[in-house]
Amino acid sequence: MNYLVELVKTIFPDPQSALFIIVLTVVAISMYRQIRTNVLENQKNLIIKTEKAIEIYSELEIEMKRTIRERSEISLLEMKISKAKVFIPYELLKEFDEWIDSDDGEEKYESLKKLRKKLKEEILRLKRTQCDPITYQNNGGITEFISVYFKTKLSSLIEPLVHTGIILFVSLTGFLIISVLTTTNYWNEKVLIISVLVAFILFIAILDIIVSEIMMKKRFKHSSVNWTVFCLFVITSFLLIFIGPWFRGILLVLLIFVYAFFASRYSIRNSG
Repeated sequence: MNYLVELVKTIFPDPQSALFIIVLTVVAISMYRQIRTNVLENQKNLIIKTEKAIEIYSELEIEMKRTIRERSEISLLEMKISKAKVFIPYELLKEFDEWIDSDDGEEKYESLKKLRKKLKEEILRLKRTQCDPITYQNNGGITEFISVYFKTKLSSLIEPLVHTGIILFVSLTGFLIISVLTTTNYWNEKVLIISVLVAFILFIAILDIIVSEIMMKKRFKHSSVNWTVFCLFVITSFLLIFIGPWFRGILLVLLIFVYAFFASRYSIRNSG
């Protein structure tokens, strides 16, 4: 019993700290529950939208095949294209619109063959995003198994936890910045602490985007150059947080923007 009392006193050295930790815990739990509800709802809506898109694409692809084979009137096909427009990716939709506006003739049917091939590729791309037991077939690789297991079992638990931690971290960092501005007299110390805190927020945000939006969605281009640059970015960022001149926070912010530009140009493949 004495051990428990000492443990409580260690965790809560004074009433103010105890109140702060209790309030922070309640806020974190409430925030996590709300974010997880939103994540589950978004995942459900995405599954429904993907299934609907595959269904409409398949109907359109069959109609395209019939039109090509029979050289039939394209009015019905144009109606199906119009029905599918809400789901068709922007670049592919532009090609469909150009095809509709083009002159009739044999070349139009040849162009339709190319569009059908691209539409079939889009159907397969959407099928690869489905991870339920009915539609997914594992290729036997351990990396693929881990990726699918995370998406189907852990994603709805870990993703809200990560976002909750980021929101709390940003909020506490904002509080620390205000405290630094009001308590520190030397301007170089203010620049150091504030710039490092801001840079760390940006660093966490970049990592969150890279992991959740790019790597988990298989949009990261796996090459030796991209992995080398990413690893150097992470290592250099951590070093600049703890080692360097008083303006290292500014250097870190610049490094983050440089890597974000590099990644957007060379490391991330188009989602379409």
